[in-house]
Amino acid sequence: MRAAGGGMKRINPYQRLLEICRRFSAQIIYPIKKGMFFYEYKRLGEGWDLSMVYQRTKAAEQVGFEVIVEAHDNGLQFCYRKKPDIPWELK
Repeated sequence: MRAAGGGMKRINPYQRLLEICRRFSAQIIYPIKKGMFFYEYKRLGEGWDLSMVYQRTKAAEQVGFEVIVEAHDNGLQFCYRKKPDIPWELK
């Protein structure tokens, strides 16, 4: 439908907010994840340096990512996950 001025139909503010909420929830449900490194299960008993994980975690936080650890049957997977951008309408 066209508005009286001949342009596009004005978007309802509730529809706009609904679309913002949908985009935000999609960021949470389907986050962007990148693999950092994998540590094998059989090597978990050996000593390993956590300072490397600390440095990578601090660097990831500076660019809007967080580090998550996933436990798999054959070891630990360290991944970067993008933090969702919270729209100002939802703050």
